[in-house]
Amino acid sequence: IIHLETLIGIIGLARKNNNDAYTKNDISLLETVSHQAAIAISNGLLYRKLNSLNLNLKKKVNEQTRHLNDLLKIKDEFVKITSHQLRTPTTIIKGMLSMILEGSLNNDAAKKKQYLDQAYTSVLNLERIIHGILGASDMTAGKLLMTFEPVDIKEIAEKLVAERGHLAANKAITLVTKDFDLPLPKISADKLKIREAMANLIDNAINYTPKGEVCVSLHSSQDNSWVSFCVKDTGIGIKPEEKAKIFRKFTRTEQSTMVNPNGTGLGLYIVQQIVDAHHGRIEAESQGENTGSSFKITLPAIK
Repeated sequence: IIHLETLIGIIGLARKNNNDAYTKNDISLLETVSHQAAIAISNGLLYRKLNSLNLNLKKKVNEQTRHLNDLLKIKDEFVKITSHQLRTPTTIIKGMLSMILEGSLNNDAAKKKQYLDQAYTSVLNLERIIHGILGASDMTAGKLLMTFEPVDIKEIAEKLVAERGHLAANKAITLVTKDFDLPLPKISADKLKIREAMANLIDNAINYTPKGEVCVSLHSSQDNSWVSFCVKDTGIGIKPEEKAKIFRKFTRTEQSTMVNPNGTGLGLYIVQQIVDAHHGRIEAESQGENTGSSFKITLPAIK
């Protein structure tokens, strides 16, 4: 049985029951049957192949549709958050500087300085927002460039806690350390990037803890193969249904939006990208809303 010069089957002939020879008519009939069978079998194979292609195509279309919907959702969230985040500091800067330029504060040096300070703070916030957006964009595009070197994570943690003491004091929050006196092995890391990740976790804990305590602790595994940096707070906590999305880009929990409307939803995404690039892991734990939360970064130590 041949179709398009390709052998697709064979008709085998046995001895006739009456032991007669096969005639030319028998052979002609079998040739006709083989031609028809070739077409039928080929059509069946084509139909099965076409059906398989249709199923695969439908599956891929559904996957791409879901992916496109996710991208559209991220885009809408990005536009909403970015427009709000950029509008707030620019409005403040414009308002403060316009009053100074109008000369209405020429006779009040203290007020003028206050307005300039507010404008400068807004510029810093604007710079932070733009830096976060550009950083997230670079990470998504695979442009996260880092220089690895031996790093003392305890030294970084001590400086971060000292620098952020006044932020906690301004909110009447107790910022404490735990196990900072224990010896720790060094890690191989990009010092600036890993510092950024650690700082982000401390800042989040302070910003989303209305009252109580923020505890920063350091640990190492028994064989000194891993080093952990943990930040635990008594703040707003995380709902179980929202825990899965906290590391997504431009995503914020309902509680965090209410407590701090000026967040970009990029902080934890950037932290995870940095930790992943260091072959580490980040974990988040919370018993629910208003029960506090803890974030732990675990990184491989230098052997």
